Amino acid sequence: MALVIEDGSGVAGATSYASVADFDAFVSARRIVLPEMDEGAKEAALLNAMDYLLTKQYAGMPTRAGQHLPFPRKAEHLGTYPYADDAIPAILVQAQLRAAVESARGVDLLPTIDPRKLVKRRKTDVLETEFAIPTAIGDAMPVFTAIDALLAPLLYDAYDGVPSGQFTIVRA
Repeated sequence: MALVIEDGSGVAGATSYASVADFDAFVSARRIVLPEMDEGAKEAALLNAMDYLLTKQYAGMPTRAGQHLPFPRKAEHLGTYPYADDAIPAILVQAQLRAAVESARGVDLLPTIDPRKLVKRRKTDVLETEFAIPTAIGDAMPVFTAIDALLAPLLYDAYDGVPSGQFTIVRA
């Protein structure tokens, strides 16, 4: 399956922000060592990365009704950056590429977590450790620090209603 690349114009049936050529250039520039992959495997890694990006709540609204991907979006600012509503943020593309690298390494970006199988207490000889029980499945999900840091300015913050990359000043 060939990827359909979103370029900011609301491409019908778009499936990715990054192409296989973008992936190859990203990996090469950073000298990332990955297993040998054909074009189909690279596309699958980019699609897995896109699936991960689709789980996030982004600030603003989609530019066009019925568009397949979250961006382009209508937003005055994303984080602290002015934003054109026909643009795909470079940090979003980079986040997809970083997630694709993790997928190419065999990391399941969206694992199924069974909360009944989480360890609550472990005892080794006389040492006993009790773990906090996750309050939600999301607490047990893997954390991709670099990817999530790239996405932070683009995300909607449910606590104060502004993109999470912005600061809210509260005075007493």
